[in-house]
Formats: sequence, C-alpha cells, structure tokens
Amino acid sequence: MDLDLKCKTPMLFYTDEELNSILKIRGKTLDQVSEDVKIIKEWLKLQPHLPLHPSDRQIVCFLVMNKFFIEKTKEKIDMNYTIKGLMPEFYTKPPSHPDIQKTMSHFTYGLMPKLTKKFNRIYVCRLENADDVILTDSYTYLCTLFEIRTILDFSNSDEYIFDLSYYPLSMLTKVNPMDMKRVVTVIEKVNSNRMAGIHFINMPGYAENLINLIKSMLKPKIRERVNFHKGYKSLLEFFDEDRLPKEFGGSGPTIPEVRENMRKLCLEHDEYIKKIFNAKVNESLRPSKLVNDDILGYHGNFKKLQFIKVTKRCLSFFDEDRLPIEFGGSGPTIPEVRENLRKLCLENDEYIKKIFNAKVDESLRPRKLINDDILGYHGNFKKLLVD
Repeated sequence: MDLDLKCKTPMLFYTDEELNSILKIRGKTLDQVSEDVKIIKEWLKLQPHLPLHPSDRQIVCFLVMNKFFIEKTKEKIDMNYTIKGLMPEFYTKPPSHPDIQKTMSHFTYGLMPKLTKKFNRIYVCRLENADDVILTDSYTYLCTLFEIRTILDFSNSDEYIFDLSYYPLSMLTKVNPMDMKRVVTVIEKVNSNRMAGIHFINMPGYAENLINLIKSMLKPKIRERVNFHKGYKSLLEFFDEDRLPKEFGGSGPTIPEVRENMRKLCLEHDEYIKKIFNAKVNESLRPSKLVNDDILGYHGNFKKLQFIKVTKRCLSFFDEDRLPIEFGGSGPTIPEVRENLRKLCLENDEYIKKIFNAKVDESLRPRKLINDDILGYHGNFKKLLVD
C-alpha cells in the first residue's frame, strides 16, 4: 500500500525524519503501518452505520494518536462520527459561518508550525476581545482544528499554552462547566489528543477557581503536567525559542500571524468541515448497540451520564430531602427554588436599596484605617491591586 504521509502545509510542518521518529516511538515502521491500515479498512466495511470512511492518511493519524492499538483506534474512529450527534452544539457552524469568523478575531487558537524536539505540536490560546464572546462558538472553532489535524498533521503529543494576560472578570460568568467538560471529553477521549503539558501564563487571582475546575476534569496524570508561569521567560525552560511566538519571548511567528494562518487554514477546508460536521451516525444500522461508557454515556447519551454522575455525587454529601428533585433529591424543583428567591429578593427590595447606599463617611472615622490585606492601603482596594 502506497501511503502519502508527506507534509501538506507549512502551517503544520513536519519532516519525514520527524514522522519516522514518531512512528519509532510507537515501535512501528512505514511498512507495518500499511498492514494496520488494511486491518482498519476491512473493519470499516462491516460498519454500515458510519456515514463516511476516513482516508488512509486519517486512519494513520488515528493509529498514531492511539499508539497503534487496533481496537482502540476502531473505537475512536467510530466516536469521531458518533460524537457529532451527541454534542451537535459543537458541530454546526463551519469556518465560513459569520459567528465563527467573529470568534476567530476574538480568540487566538493557534497551532505553531514547528514540532518541538519531542515531536509535540504546540497550541497557543489567548483571548483577544471579550466583547460579545460566545464560548460555544470558540469550542466549535477548537473542534474544527481537531478535525483539520486528522487530515494534515502528525505529532507525538500536544502541548497547550494559555496566555491569561487579558482575561477580564466578566469572562467567568460566561463559563458553563458542562460545556467545558464536553470539550475535555472531545480532547481526551474522542480525538485521543495526548496532552504532554498544559501551561498557564499570567493567571489573574480571580481565575484560580476556574483553573482548578478545569484541572478537576482532567485525568490525574494530566493534572501533574499543568504548569503555571508568572511571565513568558520561564516558557523557555520547556520550549526552544524558535517554537514560541514572539510575544511569548520566542522567535517564531507573531500571535497575529498565527491567528491569520489558522483562519486561512480553516477557510481552505471549509467544504470538508461542512461535510464532516453533517456526517451523523445511523444508529439503526449499528452492528451492536453502544454499551454504558464513561465517554459516551448510557447508550451514547452523554448528558444522561453526566446527570447520573452529578446526582450520585450530591447524594454522597447531602440528605435526599435537602436537594432539588433535579439533583436526585426530594426537595423543591429548581424552578421553585428560583421563583422563591426572586420573591424573597423583591420582598426585601427597599432594605437592599438602603443597605447598598449606606456608605461610610471616612472624615468622621475615629482613627484611620491601616494597611490591610483586604482593604488595601488605607482602605483603597484599587491601589492594593496595583501595588
């Protein structure tokens, strides 16, 4: 079998030697790869429920991501189509869609063009504009890059660098933990993208709980690979200078260049993404039913699995009658709780107006405030933050 595994774009560059090294790490040669591809293609012939068959090159990509474990590779190829019916919110808008074009200007989700010395691909992630951000669209953009990499790229693992220099407090209110869990599921379980490292730069204090939430969603071994940096200089302890953007202290392309490269790359493959996003599995033709699975949930119902996990965890901490019905308890429903709190707040509206307007007259204070970790310099919280 003549496999074309040559580099297709300078935006995702690798040499023949780097590819051979990636295969060698997995104990494979190009000749052995061809045999494994044949096995997968024979299996695909027996999967009438799959809407499309991956190319030979894509099959190799899935084999590489899954360390050439044949059964695991079959499972992940199946999941790559199945997930589009389970999480349609991430697979509805192609790169040409106006919402995704807007997202591409709001976020930098970039792939650095050169592999690291360990043959890993670097993602650089940075928020550029927080106005009117729709995070679900940003996840769609990320999933688009995953799809494109299956037809263009090979790497040993992935490394993520998140620059939080600009991450306003308002962004925290837009984060949906369930959506984040879905994204982690796609990264870890569906696309099998191996995480060699995750790096957070210039993290503001108020983002700590968000990062801890993200860490809690990761496997224990991945959590150990999370690194925090107070500045860009320490990144050079992990990466060569020419592998990093100029803004990160490297000599690689600038962040705007990376962002524009990704926009072009996605638009070049717009028709392919439309096709793959619309490729839904026909469950009535599946040879054997899906079983309960930590990834796909109960017969493929991801949302139901997450609900079951949440309710079981809640009941391990609280009595049943203390929890809402939606959380597996026997208390009031969530809508009832919400309405009760709305009424309670309105009943005390005048009091809240009064207490919110009750400001201290510092000129009458018997003694001046001292420097304090809470109030800052003489009560000036803003000045403390600047200091």
